[in-house]
Amino acid sequence: MGNLFAGVDFYVWKNLYLGAECGFGLKTGKSPNTYYCDDDYSANYDATGVLTSSIKRTFDGETNTTTTVTSTPSNTSTDTTNGPKTSNETSETSFKLFVEPAVRIGWKF
Repeated sequence: MGNLFAGVDFYVWKNLYLGAECGFGLKTGKSPNTYYCDDDYSANYDATGVLTSSIKRTFDGETNTTTTVTSTPSNTSTDTTNGPKTSNETSETSFKLFVEPAVRIGWKF
């Protein structure tokens, strides 16, 4: 970020002046990343209502990993995979011309 400005003075009477300031501004930057996390759970039951298997899938956006836990009455397995790193980071650049809305009054000694 930076500004370049200048002032202008108009002498209205001997050493008395009125002045104004104007300038250019440039701002550039990036927004921070935001991440989301998501859980997905599914279960299978037999005809009598007994749980036969379940799958829990957890996505962590900050590390961009998906962990899948599969469970049956006799076995539980865990699998972790890394996806492609994605970013929703945005960058912004702005340029402006500004005039300060103040009037300076001064006396030259």
